[in-house]
Amino acid sequence: MAESQIKAIASDLDGTILSHETGLPGQLSERTIAAFSTAHAAGLRIILATGRPPRLAHPIAHQIISRLNPTHLQFNPLIVICANGSITYNPLQAVVTSRISISNIALTHFVTKIRDSIPSVFSAECGTEFVRERGWPMLLADGVAPNMFVDDVLHLLEKGLFVDKLIVRSTEGVGNAFDFYDRVIALVGDSMKDSVYITVSNPHFIEITAAMISKGSVLNSYCGSIGIESKEVVAFGDMPNDIEMLKWAGYGMAVEGAHQSLKDIANAVIPRVEEDGVAQIVEKLIASNFKMDALLI
Repeated sequence: MAESQIKAIASDLDGTILSHETGLPGQLSERTIAAFSTAHAAGLRIILATGRPPRLAHPIAHQIISRLNPTHLQFNPLIVICANGSITYNPLQAVVTSRISISNIALTHFVTKIRDSIPSVFSAECGTEFVRERGWPMLLADGVAPNMFVDDVLHLLEKGLFVDKLIVRSTEGVGNAFDFYDRVIALVGDSMKDSVYITVSNPHFIEITAAMISKGSVLNSYCGSIGIESKEVVAFGDMPNDIEMLKWAGYGMAVEGAHQSLKDIANAVIPRVEEDGVAQIVEKLIASNFKMDALLI
């Protein structure tokens, strides 16, 4: 049997290939851009998978696209899985190719349940709109977005908007988002596991998408549509919202400094983002002609 080869690279952005120190929207290192562009030129699929909405993922994707062969991009597009899987985006054409929104019933039940038990403030990604309740901290407000303010996030339903990703922050000093996540899961995890997917990607807030939607589920669907099996994919991440993606991929790698839950399920832990850990692995793949054995570290 021929040795397995990697055909696709899937990577998270913030904390994985994008240092938090570069701010918003962020700047990839030259080494990372060079490694990804070389892999793409060799025929690999490049898939970025992030909690970010398209407007904040777009400038990062274009740092890579600007170095890719335009002809190659026509048959091997760079794809971005945004908002933890609820939005799929083609940055070359600047178009959303799919959206999966939270059902209105699930959204109403979740917001009501949380609000009745834990003082919280909400914001939401609705297609190209970023909507926030007036109590949403300015520190966490996305200044790039065409902000819409509401007194109650559920008023979005009256406006006919659909929520792709709900973002929730405790206002009672529960601690960081990981503590808040544990409390929310204890409150609604069992009763709503078939209605919403709850995760966390940073210390500030938790994120909710439609049930069964995650970076991993969308990566599975996309790779299946182009004939790539999970064993032919290597995935990189650093936070709990990357767990399903790393579990699905044939080889899942967590960067040093990743959340422990990700390290626990990863095949390997690689150097941190500040050391271009992902680029180091991609360079090894390039040197080995993308053989799976190159990932054995």
